[in-house]
Amino acid sequence: MLNQKTAPARLQEEAPPPVITKEEMNLVEFPFSLPTNRHPKNRDIIHITIEGMDSQQRPIDREWIVTGSRKYGLPLATDEEVLLGLFHLWQRDRFKERSVWFTQYSLFKLLGWAPDMRSYRRLEQAMDRLLGLSIKSHQTFWDNKEKCHVTDGFGLVDSYRLWRRDSKSADHPFLSRVTFSEFLSCVLSSGVKAHLLRAGVVMQPFRTPGSCA
Repeated sequence: MLNQKTAPARLQEEAPPPVITKEEMNLVEFPFSLPTNRHPKNRDIIHITIEGMDSQQRPIDREWIVTGSRKYGLPLATDEEVLLGLFHLWQRDRFKERSVWFTQYSLFKLLGWAPDMRSYRRLEQAMDRLLGLSIKSHQTFWDNKEKCHVTDGFGLVDSYRLWRRDSKSADHPFLSRVTFSEFLSCVLSSGVKAHLLRAGVVMQPFRTPGSCA
């Protein structure tokens, strides 16, 4: 999960204090990435089970299952920085579209990365892991409109395109693109989007897309 400790220092400096209400956000956080910068062997799933109560005060098991792609694995801690940086760029467009357009140089500058080939490779690897991510939340989200827990399956990123400039004589910047999932777009378009960006939090159980309409 993203939090203020893992957010890049540059982004933390730009972030105002969070504002949130109890109706908009549940305080339990769930991770979507590994807390390391290297993949442990045979670790491609995060599975968390939490005992809770339903609206009738009956015990229920809430599950949070994160699966990475077989080839690229689960996202790493450094991938959280990339996602948070993309969120800040997306915020500038006021979340009008699911796609965010940017130059890789501008993203590197925001993250404090050097504009070199290593950073280009890091970005591509991060996007591969984020693209291959699959999340299932079983009775984790609370639909405030319907007053019930719901089960959702979703991802974070639907597609991406990264340009690699081959010619130094090009007279215009190449815009890369990341298209976020419909689920995430709806979540960030809800009333809690400001808190997500201010606090550097990516995934928390709060309003469901069904209540975004």
